[in-house]
Amino acid sequence: MDLRRGNDKEHQDDTTYLWFMPVRHTVLVIGLVFVVLAVLTVYLFSERYRSTRDKFLRSDRETASTFSLVLEEHFSKVIKGMESYTHRPLLLEAVRRRNVKEAKRHLDDLRKTNPEINILAVSDEKGVVWMTSPGRPETYGKDFSHRDWYKGVSRSWCPYVSNVLLRVTGEKDPAVFIAVPVFDKGDKVTGVLVSTQRTVDLEKFITRMPLEEGESITIVDRNGYIVYSSKFPATGKLDRYPFFDAFEALGTEQERSFSVPEPHPGRDRRYVSHAGLDDIGWHVFVSRSRGSINASSTGFYFQVFAIMFLLFLTISMGLIYLRKRVVTQQALSQLDGERRLRESERRYRELFYTTRSGVAVYRPVPGTESFVITDMNSRAREITCLSADYAGKDVCEVFPEVGRIGLLDMFRRVRDTGLAESCPAVLYKDEKIELWVESQVYRLPSGEIVAVFDDVSEQKRSEERIRKLNEELELRVAERTLQLEVANKELEAFSYSVSHDLRAPLRAIDGFSQALLEDYHDVVDERGRDYLVRVRAGSQRMAQLIDDLLRLSRMSRMDMQVGTVDLTALVRRVFKDLGERERGRSVKLAVAEGIEVTGDPELIAILIENLLGNAYKFTRNNADARIEFGAIDEGGRRVCFIRDNGVGFDMQYADKLFGPFQRLHSRADFEGTGIGLATVARIVHRHGGMIRADAEEGKGATFYFAL
Repeated sequence: MDLRRGNDKEHQDDTTYLWFMPVRHTVLVIGLVFVVLAVLTVYLFSERYRSTRDKFLRSDRETASTFSLVLEEHFSKVIKGMESYTHRPLLLEAVRRRNVKEAKRHLDDLRKTNPEINILAVSDEKGVVWMTSPGRPETYGKDFSHRDWYKGVSRSWCPYVSNVLLRVTGEKDPAVFIAVPVFDKGDKVTGVLVSTQRTVDLEKFITRMPLEEGESITIVDRNGYIVYSSKFPATGKLDRYPFFDAFEALGTEQERSFSVPEPHPGRDRRYVSHAGLDDIGWHVFVSRSRGSINASSTGFYFQVFAIMFLLFLTISMGLIYLRKRVVTQQALSQLDGERRLRESERRYRELFYTTRSGVAVYRPVPGTESFVITDMNSRAREITCLSADYAGKDVCEVFPEVGRIGLLDMFRRVRDTGLAESCPAVLYKDEKIELWVESQVYRLPSGEIVAVFDDVSEQKRSEERIRKLNEELELRVAERTLQLEVANKELEAFSYSVSHDLRAPLRAIDGFSQALLEDYHDVVDERGRDYLVRVRAGSQRMAQLIDDLLRLSRMSRMDMQVGTVDLTALVRRVFKDLGERERGRSVKLAVAEGIEVTGDPELIAILIENLLGNAYKFTRNNADARIEFGAIDEGGRRVCFIRDNGVGFDMQYADKLFGPFQRLHSRADFEGTGIGLATVARIVHRHGGMIRADAEEGKGATFYFAL
């Protein structure tokens, strides 16, 4: 047997790091570390960029919303100022009469009180201008009904802010027109009051509001033309916002932030945030480049890169150092390997030859179902009575009956599965040996099969002797059971005899004594009558004693019908019966609710009747008689109790309390036969329970029981 194969596990720790020794493996691990750290760096950069971008976009949306609110407030203020003048009677009258001088005076006053208003004009209800402030005679009489401001205000005759338009007079630069209808007293439109605001003047108002670094703001009209932009310089013409088409392509204004490419080729992408001027239909766009977002995190990127680089250097140097240590340890292990292997070989060889069990090693024959013996220890040869010429022989040749007892099939299963199996004691018998053998079969890493077995013949012979003894014992128990059954039948016959043959004379004594008292009352003197009364009392007590003895005897022979018994209800019922027997007494009863036990209902009723009857009897001399029924917990077991405040007893006699005919009080004081508590004890013991008493003379007694 090659025991060295069993030592592979012992030396496994020495070769754990062999895979790490080649340089290519070390380089592969360092490269893997580099990839992991690079991926982690990219992830940290992307997460930082995402969080920074989201923070800037939230800020941009807030900026756009702020600008939209400020612009709405600006236009609302201008419109309210214009509407306040359209309700002045003198201005209405001037408009109705086309009084240029009077209307100009009012409009000049409106421009002075509202600095936001640059140029004012008044047209008739068809869009023909007939007056301006300051005066622009070249516009008088011109029809502006084709212009956006007139179309917008005449659509519903409500105040209207136009798209950005090029002025037709003066500098002809971009401007915004605010139109407010003028109504007479009958709510009829008599004209339109128009305010012109140049975009360059609107720019002065917008630039007063600060922007964050990297932000640019653009305000566009309904058609996407720029009203003002801090990114795209004014050209004096109508310029369309280059990102407006991308905004409209979103299909919804719920997308308040979106990404678009820069209009110039090769430039980075921009993030645009939007807020709408709901009252006039304009749009506010706040944008910033992706480069400005990255620039804000340059310090963070540098720190992460530096940390990852230092971490890579540290791990790489650690792996190189670890490889050096492993190579050194491996060299030392190789120097020590042969010594430990020789020691292990010696130890296993000693174990093989000195163990008290028989050990046999079998080698499977390739291509067959046979096994040949390769080695056996001295104990195995002793058990099987083999000489030294067994090596190399087929197992069926040496042990012809090995297949019959199932060991050959077990060898094959262990060979195929590698799982150890145990064979219980079997009888092996051939021409040379006969013994009971118990085996365990294993497979070695080499594929050889090892059987460890013991001769259990002496144990089997002992078991056979024990089996025969058990059979004899069972036979004796059966005989003794039969004797007990005969004795029980004789006891039942005796009980019947006592019940029948003894009661008849007692009834005769009691009956004739009563007849003498009644029929010869005048003949018998006082002493004779006293004797007769005593005879009757003695016979009645004897009859009661016989009844109690019979009842005590039946307690041990009754078949138990186990069920659930409500002790609370049972105590109340028995107490009621006792009260009806002694109607002149006043006894207080305290009963705990919901106490139930498992047992024979009839026997438990007898138990309660005796205990509660004793409590009722021994409180007879107490004017304030009290009886209590309840339960306590003792060590996880429910223990019931019946407590009274009667005469009690001396605890030094408590050991005699539950024996038959034992009484601690005289019959003159309290009637009874001394059988009741013996009956209670027998019922409790039949239920596998316990009973005990606790009392003090003159203060009452408590009986505890558990079933």
